[in-house]
Amino acid sequence: AGIVGLSTAFALQRRGADVTLLEPGPPGGGQSAGQARIFRHAHADARLTEQVVRSRALWREWENDLGVELVAPDGALAIGDAVPDKAAALAAADVPVRRLDPAEVRERLPVLAPFDGPAMLDVHGGAIRTRSVVGALTDRLAGSLVTDHVLSVRRRGDGAVEVRTGTDALVVDHVVLCAGRGTAGLAAALG
Repeated sequence: AGIVGLSTAFALQRRGADVTLLEPGPPGGGQSAGQARIFRHAHADARLTEQVVRSRALWREWENDLGVELVAPDGALAIGDAVPDKAAALAAADVPVRRLDPAEVRERLPVLAPFDGPAMLDVHGGAIRTRSVVGALTDRLAGSLVTDHVLSVRRRGDGAVEVRTGTDALVVDHVVLCAGRGTAGLAAALG
């Protein structure tokens, strides 16, 4: 029940799936802990940029549905020699970008006062407000959240999936693993 797990469960639930979300502790207490995470469009792979554009539209839709700001509207600052290439790639993907001069960089982020190289603002980037996201999605998914530790996940011969927890063995049709650093270990048994 970090941001990825909560978001996945919410999206599936909105599409009509019956969802059970297993989390050993308070939602958002693992890798999603903290105040914020960056949301940016600039990626070396243009396919990722395309996915982020679609993702940003979903975040806006969810903000309207949940009634809370999930991504701060401040933009995402990028600096350094890669900025011209990033700006061109984002412009090609119709992502609004604004070049920044050194004075505006200093104004936005005083710690960068000595920097005088290339800089840009990813206008629709910003900070994911992790506590707001976790809180809003936890509230919406409260009836689907089960406090328990997942020990193993394995396919059964009949096509179902068995999820063993600290207190139970659940048999389900499908599983989506969003266990942060624990995902690879749980997924290994699935091949």
